[in-house]
Amino acid sequence: SAKENVDHLGFLLELCEIELLEREKRAAARRLPALEEGKPSLPMKLTFDASGKCSEITPDSTLRR
Repeated sequence: SAKENVDHLGFLLELCEIELLEREKRAAARRLPALEEGKPSLPMKLTFDASGKCSEITPDSTLRR
Protein backbone atom coordinates (compact mmCIF):
# COMPACT_ATOMS: atom_id res chain seq x y z
CA SER A 1 0.00 0.00 0.00
CA ALA A 2 2.80 2.44 0.79
CA LYS A 3 4.35 1.81 -2.60
CA GLU A 4 1.04 2.55 -4.30
CA ASN A 5 0.46 5.81 -2.37
CA VAL A 6 -2.90 4.63 -1.04
CA ASP A 7 -4.62 6.90 1.50
CA HIS A 8 -5.91 5.59 4.81
CA LEU A 9 -9.35 4.75 3.40
CA GLY A 10 -7.79 2.83 0.53
CA PHE A 11 -5.60 0.97 3.00
CA LEU A 12 -8.63 0.03 5.12
CA LEU A 13 -10.47 -1.13 2.00
CA GLU A 14 -7.55 -3.36 1.03
CA LEU A 15 -7.36 -4.69 4.57
CA CYS A 16 -11.08 -5.55 4.55
CA GLU A 17 -10.78 -7.25 1.16
CA ILE A 18 -7.91 -9.40 2.40
CA GLU A 19 -9.84 -10.31 5.55
CA LEU A 20 -12.90 -11.26 3.50
CA LEU A 21 -10.84 -13.49 1.19
CA GLU A 22 -9.21 -15.21 4.17
CA ARG A 23 -12.61 -15.81 5.81
CA GLU A 24 -13.98 -17.29 2.58
CA LYS A 25 -10.96 -19.61 2.31
CA ARG A 26 -11.40 -20.78 5.91
CA ALA A 27 -15.14 -21.34 5.38
CA ALA A 28 -14.46 -23.37 2.23
CA ALA A 29 -11.87 -25.43 4.10
CA ARG A 30 -14.47 -26.20 6.78
CA ARG A 31 -17.12 -27.18 4.23
CA LEU A 32 -14.88 -29.42 2.12
CA PRO A 33 -14.72 -32.39 4.54
CA ALA A 34 -18.52 -32.36 4.90
CA LEU A 35 -18.90 -32.29 1.13
CA GLU A 36 -16.57 -35.26 0.75
CA GLU A 37 -18.70 -37.18 3.28
CA GLY A 38 -21.85 -36.36 1.31
CA LYS A 39 -23.31 -34.09 3.99
CA PRO A 40 -24.71 -30.67 3.11
CA SER A 41 -22.56 -27.81 4.32
CA LEU A 42 -25.58 -25.65 5.10
CA PRO A 43 -28.82 -26.56 6.87
CA MET A 44 -31.38 -27.42 4.21
CA LYS A 45 -35.12 -26.91 4.07
CA LEU A 46 -37.05 -29.55 2.12
CA THR A 47 -40.41 -28.73 0.57
CA PHE A 48 -42.74 -31.59 -0.32
CA ASP A 49 -45.66 -31.54 -2.75
CA ALA A 50 -49.03 -33.27 -2.19
CA SER A 51 -47.75 -36.62 -3.50
CA GLY A 52 -44.95 -36.65 -0.95
CA LYS A 53 -42.15 -35.97 -3.43
CA CYS A 54 -39.51 -33.45 -2.55
CA SER A 55 -40.17 -30.47 -4.79
CA GLU A 56 -37.63 -27.98 -3.48
CA ILE A 57 -34.38 -28.03 -1.53
CA THR A 58 -33.18 -24.65 -0.35
CA PRO A 59 -30.65 -23.42 2.20
CA ASP A 60 -32.51 -22.43 5.36
CA SER A 61 -30.90 -19.77 7.51
CA THR A 62 -33.46 -20.36 10.27
CA LEU A 63 -32.18 -23.88 10.98
CA ARG A 64 -29.26 -24.34 13.31
CA ARG A 65 -26.80 -27.18 13.41
